[in-house]
Amino acid sequence: MSSKKIKRIGVITSGGDCGGLNAVIKGLPGRLFPGIESVVIPNGYAGLYNLVEMKDVVLLDADRVSRIEASLAGSEAGHSRVKISKIADPKKYERIKEGLKNSVSMP
Repeated sequence: MSSKKIKRIGVITSGGDCGGLNAVIKGLPGRLFPGIESVVIPNGYAGLYNLVEMKDVVLLDADRVSRIEASLAGSEAGHSRVKISKIADPKKYERIKEGLKNSVSMP
């Protein structure tokens, strides 16, 4: 196990609409993981695969979280039905790993 302290977590949702996703996203910062920065990785597994090309991710700060309506179905993070196993790129996992590394240093 790494001795590094976790500083940032990313939330990803995939599949279709679900009534509880926004409530979970809203609860991440402060409640579930106090002291750890929370960000949204948009558009499900497609977003995870394309993270390496993104300029920034959505920070779930107090202002952003206050605008999430927990009672609405759907997901603030968006979703897609892309399955990582179906992506034809033989280097898909290396690409995802690189995107995750880059997202740690994003604002």
